Amino acid sequence: MLKKTKKTLAVLLIALFALSLAACGSSPSSTGTAATESKEPIKIGHEVALTGGSSLWGQSEKQALEMEIEKINAAGGVLGRQLELIAYDNKADQTEGVNVAKRLIGDKVVAIIGPAQSGVGIAASSVTEGAKMILIGTTTTNTKLTVNDDGSVKPYTFRTCFIDPYQGKVAATFALNSLKVTKAAVLMDVGSDYSQGLSQYFKETFVAGGGTIVADEAFRSEELDYRAQLGKIKDAG
Repeated sequence: MLKKTKKTLAVLLIALFALSLAACGSSPSSTGTAATESKEPIKIGHEVALTGGSSLWGQSEKQALEMEIEKINAAGGVLGRQLELIAYDNKADQTEGVNVAKRLIGDKVVAIIGPAQSGVGIAASSVTEGAKMILIGTTTTNTKLTVNDDGSVKPYTFRTCFIDPYQGKVAATFALNSLKVTKAAVLMDVGSDYSQGLSQYFKETFVAGGGTIVADEAFRSEELDYRAQLGKIKDAG
């Protein structure tokens, strides 16, 4: 499994490097020369939450990338060059996400891996798209990461995970068909694009399948007391 993952990452990095050179307007001959003659490391950006509430996942993500890059470098690198991971802490914050994206673009990375949070990724993509910088969200499930408000696809932004419509549909289908419930309550974090997207598609699928949403309450992650929302859900039956 690790061997397969290593090969997959190596192929992905080669593709990203080639795309980055193409985006810079290099000709086929100059691209080949640059790839074979340059001994400078290939810089890969990592936009990740290393502090704050999401740091547990961010630290794990960074360590996994470091392990794989170490293996690839030990095997000779990519196109005869070593890989260098440049990681900056975005604190899972949208403003910091934009700042980190700008910083990595300035560092001349070939692509950016992350962020993990949908809201941060959407904010960062507003910068990376304009710079024609490849950004690959890791767990950014909101559809707006890769699609603009007008429905057009963002050409330089990608993700490695499933999206909110899929998750919401699966959750609602499971509730209806496996749990055999006909009523559901929703408690959503209004400050999270992930939570908003997931709740939207859950409700749409659940109602379309014959279910009823008896309560639709909201909260913010920084709140510590949810008794009011839970009381309303309880009273709704």
